Amino acid sequence: DKHTILERYLNIIELGPHVFGLRAAATHWFDVSPRELTIRQAAFLAALTCEPESMGRRVRHAGGLDSDSATRVDVILRAMRRDGVIDDAQLAAARESGMHFAQTALHAD
Repeated sequence: DKHTILERYLNIIELGPHVFGLRAAATHWFDVSPRELTIRQAAFLAALTCEPESMGRRVRHAGGLDSDSATRVDVILRAMRRDGVIDDAQLAAARESGMHFAQTALHAD
């Protein structure tokens, strides 16, 4: 079924340098479990899906969320709102929240 397909995909997708799967990505980028991801962090991981290496390089080079990556995250947040995954208050809060990366993610090769 669709749930199984999505679960399998999320377990193998590349989401950073030699980082495969949602659990590994949550740990790599934010040092948290997938359940502990904030809305903004989840949007960041979703934004990584189409260019994990280049977006990862930009973030590492900037030492945090660069403007191009921030724009991609905002696109994901707006899509989450449009699709009813989050409400207006959650969107506003996610936009205002910081993006605190694990130090090891900012120094990974």
